[in-house]
Amino acid sequence: MEDVSVTAAYSSGSVMSADGTRIGYRQVGRGPGLVLVHGGGQAAQNLMQLACALWNEFTVFVPDGVHVVERPTRDHYGLTAESQDLDALLVHTGSEFVFGLSSGALVCLDAALSLCQIRQLALYEPPLSVDHSTPVDWLARFDLRLPRARSGRP
Repeated sequence: MEDVSVTAAYSSGSVMSADGTRIGYRQVGRGPGLVLVHGGGQAAQNLMQLACALWNEFTVFVPDGVHVVERPTRDHYGLTAESQDLDALLVHTGSEFVFGLSSGALVCLDAALSLCQIRQLALYEPPLSVDHSTPVDWLARFDLRLPRARSGRP
Protein backbone atom coordinates (compact mmCIF):
# COMPACT_ATOMS: atom_id res chain seq x y z
CA MET A 1 0.00 0.00 0.00
CA GLU A 2 1.22 3.48 -0.84
CA ASP A 3 2.03 6.05 1.82
CA VAL A 4 -0.94 8.45 1.76
CA SER A 5 0.81 10.91 4.07
CA VAL A 6 2.55 12.21 0.95
CA THR A 7 0.07 14.34 -0.92
CA ALA A 8 -0.13 13.41 -4.59
CA ALA A 9 0.17 16.16 -7.14
CA TYR A 10 -3.23 17.51 -8.00
CA SER A 11 -4.67 19.72 -10.67
CA SER A 12 -7.23 22.38 -10.02
CA GLY A 13 -10.18 23.73 -11.92
CA SER A 14 -13.45 25.55 -11.48
CA VAL A 15 -17.03 25.45 -12.61
CA MET A 16 -19.88 27.98 -12.45
CA SER A 17 -22.93 27.15 -10.30
CA ALA A 18 -26.51 28.06 -11.22
CA ASP A 19 -26.37 31.33 -9.24
CA GLY A 20 -23.09 32.46 -10.80
CA THR A 21 -20.85 31.19 -8.01
CA ARG A 22 -17.45 30.00 -9.18
CA ILE A 23 -16.66 26.69 -7.50
CA GLY A 24 -12.96 25.90 -7.29
CA TYR A 25 -11.90 22.28 -6.88
CA ARG A 26 -8.87 20.03 -6.65
CA GLN A 27 -8.61 16.89 -8.77
CA VAL A 28 -6.45 13.83 -8.22
CA GLY A 29 -6.46 10.22 -9.42
CA ARG A 30 -7.96 8.11 -12.14
CA GLY A 31 -11.14 6.11 -12.46
CA PRO A 32 -14.83 6.89 -11.88
CA GLY A 33 -15.57 10.36 -10.49
CA LEU A 34 -15.98 10.84 -6.74
CA VAL A 35 -16.75 14.21 -5.13
CA LEU A 36 -15.71 14.77 -1.50
CA VAL A 37 -17.80 17.47 0.24
CA HIS A 38 -16.19 18.93 3.35
CA GLY A 39 -17.97 20.41 6.34
CA GLY A 40 -18.34 24.04 7.38
CA GLY A 41 -15.21 25.90 8.34
CA GLN A 42 -13.11 23.50 6.25
CA ALA A 43 -11.58 23.67 2.82
CA ALA A 44 -10.32 21.25 0.18
CA GLN A 45 -7.00 20.64 1.94
CA ASN A 46 -8.90 19.03 4.85
CA LEU A 47 -9.90 16.11 2.62
CA MET A 48 -6.73 15.77 0.52
CA GLN A 49 -5.32 12.89 2.57
CA LEU A 50 -8.54 10.95 1.92
CA ALA A 51 -8.43 11.96 -1.75
CA CYS A 52 -4.87 10.65 -2.01
CA ALA A 53 -5.87 7.36 -0.36
CA LEU A 54 -8.53 6.91 -3.07
CA TRP A 55 -6.68 8.17 -6.12
CA ASN A 56 -5.85 4.71 -7.50
CA GLU A 57 -9.54 3.77 -7.66
CA PHE A 58 -11.29 7.09 -8.37
CA THR A 59 -10.81 10.44 -9.98
CA VAL A 60 -11.41 12.47 -6.84
CA PHE A 61 -12.77 16.02 -6.94
CA VAL A 62 -12.60 18.13 -3.78
CA PRO A 63 -14.46 21.46 -3.96
CA ASP A 64 -13.10 24.30 -1.88
CA GLY A 65 -15.39 26.09 0.59
CA VAL A 66 -13.92 29.50 -0.17
CA HIS A 67 -16.45 29.88 -2.99
CA VAL A 68 -19.00 30.94 -0.38
CA VAL A 69 -17.26 34.32 -0.14
CA GLU A 70 -17.63 34.75 -3.90
CA ARG A 71 -21.35 33.92 -4.02
CA PRO A 72 -23.04 36.76 -5.96
CA THR A 73 -26.29 36.56 -3.97
CA ARG A 74 -25.37 35.71 -0.40
CA ASP A 75 -29.02 36.23 0.66
CA HIS A 76 -29.90 32.91 -0.96
CA TYR A 77 -27.15 30.87 0.65
CA GLY A 78 -28.22 27.59 2.25
CA LEU A 79 -28.78 23.92 1.48
CA THR A 80 -30.38 24.66 -1.88
CA ALA A 81 -27.44 26.78 -3.02
CA GLU A 82 -24.97 24.18 -1.77
CA SER A 83 -26.90 21.45 -3.62
CA GLN A 84 -26.76 23.55 -6.80
CA ASP A 85 -23.01 23.92 -6.32
CA LEU A 86 -22.67 20.15 -5.98
CA ASP A 87 -24.89 19.64 -9.04
CA ALA A 88 -22.67 21.92 -11.13
CA LEU A 89 -19.58 19.97 -10.08
CA LEU A 90 -21.23 16.58 -10.69
CA VAL A 91 -22.37 17.58 -14.17
CA HIS A 92 -19.02 19.19 -15.03
CA THR A 93 -17.00 16.16 -13.94
CA GLY A 94 -19.46 13.38 -14.79
CA SER A 95 -19.12 12.08 -11.22
CA GLU A 96 -21.75 9.74 -9.73
CA PHE A 97 -20.18 9.02 -6.33
CA VAL A 98 -20.35 11.47 -3.42
CA PHE A 99 -18.89 11.53 0.09
CA GLY A 100 -20.01 14.12 2.65
CA LEU A 101 -18.31 15.02 5.94
CA SER A 102 -20.11 16.78 8.81
CA SER A 103 -22.32 19.57 7.42
CA GLY A 104 -21.19 18.44 3.96
CA ALA A 105 -23.09 15.23 4.70
CA LEU A 106 -26.28 17.28 5.09
CA VAL A 107 -25.60 19.00 1.77
CA CYS A 108 -25.19 15.58 0.15
CA LEU A 109 -28.44 14.30 1.69
CA ASP A 110 -30.32 17.34 0.42
CA ALA A 111 -28.76 16.98 -3.02
CA ALA A 112 -29.70 13.29 -3.17
CA LEU A 113 -33.37 14.32 -3.12
CA SER A 114 -33.16 16.04 -6.47
CA LEU A 115 -29.94 15.04 -8.21
CA CYS A 116 -30.45 11.77 -10.05
CA GLN A 117 -26.79 11.78 -11.05
CA ILE A 118 -25.78 10.68 -7.53
CA ARG A 119 -25.49 6.91 -7.80
CA GLN A 120 -23.86 6.20 -4.44
CA LEU A 121 -23.63 8.33 -1.35
CA ALA A 122 -21.42 7.92 1.71
CA LEU A 123 -21.84 10.12 4.78
CA TYR A 124 -19.57 10.61 7.77
CA GLU A 125 -20.55 12.35 11.00
CA PRO A 126 -23.53 14.41 9.88
CA PRO A 127 -24.34 16.94 12.63
CA LEU A 128 -26.68 15.56 15.24
CA SER A 129 -29.53 17.46 16.81
CA VAL A 130 -29.22 17.81 20.57
CA ASP A 131 -32.43 18.94 22.26
CA HIS A 132 -33.79 19.94 18.83
CA SER A 133 -30.88 22.32 18.18
CA THR A 134 -30.89 21.28 14.51
CA PRO A 135 -34.16 21.13 12.57
CA VAL A 136 -34.90 17.56 11.49
CA ASP A 137 -38.45 17.97 10.18
CA TRP A 138 -37.11 17.46 6.66
CA LEU A 139 -36.14 13.83 7.40
CA ALA A 140 -39.68 12.49 6.93
CA ARG A 141 -39.92 14.25 3.54
CA PHE A 142 -36.51 12.89 2.64
CA ASP A 143 -37.56 9.31 3.40
CA LEU A 144 -40.71 9.72 1.30
CA ARG A 145 -39.11 11.52 -1.65
CA LEU A 146 -35.90 9.55 -2.04
CA PRO A 147 -37.44 6.52 -3.82
CA ARG A 148 -39.33 8.85 -6.19
CA ALA A 149 -36.20 10.92 -6.86
CA ARG A 150 -34.28 7.77 -7.75
CA SER A 151 -36.98 6.74 -10.22
CA GLY A 152 -37.02 10.20 -11.86
CA ARG A 153 -40.56 10.98 -10.69
CA PRO A 154 -41.33 14.38 -9.05
